[in-house]
Amino acid sequence: MHGIFYMVMVSIFCTAIALILFAKGVNMIGPTSASILSTLEPIVGIVASFLVLKEPLSWQIIFGSALVIASVMLIALQGGGDEVLP
Repeated sequence: MHGIFYMVMVSIFCTAIALILFAKGVNMIGPTSASILSTLEPIVGIVASFLVLKEPLSWQIIFGSALVIASVMLIALQGGGDEVLP
């Protein structure tokens, strides 16, 4: 019974509320900036897992993260769309 309760709580907080807040963020900063920021989500997950869960970092993860960050910076510097990060 506890498992069902926790499953419902995770689905509400990690899915429903996250989607609602993302939609509000898109309205506030624009679709281009929101998509650029959402590209950084895996990097935040990697850093959080390293700091909080003490997961190991390999050179492949660091190299891939650097590529993602470089691509986001290139898009932001090019003015890739309607709006650019402030």
